Amino acid sequence: MITDTPGGLPDILGSRKGALRIVRKVFLTPGSLFGFPHTLVAEADGTVVGEMVRLPGSLWKRLRWRTGLGMLIGTGPREAWRLVWRGSLAGRAMPPIPADVLYVVSLSVAAAKRGQGIGAGLLANAVEEARAAKLRAVALDVAFSNDGALRFYLRQGFSTLSERHHRMAGGLPAGGSIRMERRISG
Repeated sequence: MITDTPGGLPDILGSRKGALRIVRKVFLTPGSLFGFPHTLVAEADGTVVGEMVRLPGSLWKRLRWRTGLGMLIGTGPREAWRLVWRGSLAGRAMPPIPADVLYVVSLSVAAAKRGQGIGAGLLANAVEEARAAKLRAVALDVAFSNDGALRFYLRQGFSTLSERHHRMAGGLPAGGSIRMERRISG
């Protein structure tokens, strides 16, 4: 599921197979953004039907570096240049992550299970985690092209903070992302 989001790793690499290999590697890499300590899954009948990767913004810079290194180790030499070139372009298009938020790196629900409250439940968990940690908000970025996700986040109480656009470069299509945030009260 984590590899199925628009603008994600398969788009950067041009290969879903390569993306899956990298995701497996970084999930097992200590100190990775995508590691199991930061991943919450939703299950139905013993099958994973949703996932959310989240972490305090204060950990972003340190874990992003380790994640990038794990991704490079997990990729083959034919794909490494794509990861470095396209990944750095995508990273530059992203605004900084504030330290006082719980940042949702990834949220996805199996296509057949959408509309059943799974994503809303995962986000509700993120809001409670942020509240318990006394963080100001839950924040995330969503690709312009992901209309369904944009509508979903708006229904969940998120609002748009900023937009980042980028022109076609390095084989990546023109696009960008929207930074959204849901403030935590009390």
